[in-house]
Amino acid sequence: MTLALGLVGCGNMGTRHLKALGRLKDCDLLKADLVAVVDSIEATANQAADLAYALLGRRPATYDDLSKVQELDAVIVTTPPQQHHEVVSLALSRGIHVLAEKPLSVSVREGREMVALATQTRRILAVAENYRRDPMNRLAKALVDNQVIGQPFLMVQHSFSASGEWVIISPWRHRKDVGGIALDMGVHYADLFEYFCGPVDYIMGASQVVDGIRIGNDGQQYMADAEDLVLGVLGFKSGTLGSFAMSLAGRGESAFYRAIYGTRGSLNVGPDRTGRALVVTIREGKADRQLAESDVWPLIPHFQLDPVSARLFEAERIFSYALDWPLVDANLIAIEQADFFDAVLTDRSPEVDGLQGLRSVALINALVQAKRTSIVHIDTFLGGADTSLARED
Repeated sequence: MTLALGLVGCGNMGTRHLKALGRLKDCDLLKADLVAVVDSIEATANQAADLAYALLGRRPATYDDLSKVQELDAVIVTTPPQQHHEVVSLALSRGIHVLAEKPLSVSVREGREMVALATQTRRILAVAENYRRDPMNRLAKALVDNQVIGQPFLMVQHSFSASGEWVIISPWRHRKDVGGIALDMGVHYADLFEYFCGPVDYIMGASQVVDGIRIGNDGQQYMADAEDLVLGVLGFKSGTLGSFAMSLAGRGESAFYRAIYGTRGSLNVGPDRTGRALVVTIREGKADRQLAESDVWPLIPHFQLDPVSARLFEAERIFSYALDWPLVDANLIAIEQADFFDAVLTDRSPEVDGLQGLRSVALINALVQAKRTSIVHIDTFLGGADTSLARED
């Protein structure tokens, strides 16, 4: 069976999804027929249809509204996040399965409503979360699950860009009413926290707006009221702790650090979509030893990429890769598309379902709002009579 597929939203993200569909077709993995593309701007929809023809060999029909499209089995929604609730709800109500780009929603309330509607209509709601599909993160997950570094007790995720002052991709990403840049970028890291370490139980955090005005590529100034600096501490139900820091307001040097520390060693995971080899360090006696690739594979003898990933990356086991970013990007999106199509065709849950996508939205919203909901001031400890860590009973 081949699914009748629609694409809603034909801008930058929609174009990336079209290229991913092209990768699936090239590898004989495409289980959907793109019959419709939808965008409120006619020229954008036509450009997408032309690209689809070049990549897939068939030009889909163009529409300006999803309500006008008939007989669809599934849709990929790549509109801006503030439109997800309306578009996804319409699709689910019509009995159409949905793969929605991240973040699933701007607010937790809207996300809950979409998840509930998917349950009510018995339709699949999947969230396009591509970072976890990176072969490097798949390998890292296998090492964690096989306790190569022992029992994890700390995961660190620190990302500092040098993009302060400037608009990042598009001005709307700096507006709070449509979610903001912290949500747009942060859900990737929220998803990876739970992918590696399981469900988060509690958070503590602080955030602020550093750049209230951003300058676009057009030289114009744009008001920015969404937080661009977020710090936090996460407590996992497993007992593991997490340290989160994301700055999108930096000047000077950029930095990225993701590591998982366990009772036997550590795992340093490089920036996503770069193919940088993991750094696996194990404590042996009183010394720490960095493992070579030949040391790693015997520790996870049964690990291999899923068939779709192996086909796209042309290997079942990957310790590093050197590919151009556009190809890596298309491959990772293709993997999430293939998972969605298979979930629909076999009536199973997708890897990242609506509830998991909602958890990522909730985690970032909680970090941003933490200073307004639960914060302890130092003066409380300075003036309190019962605040010492070591006090006499």
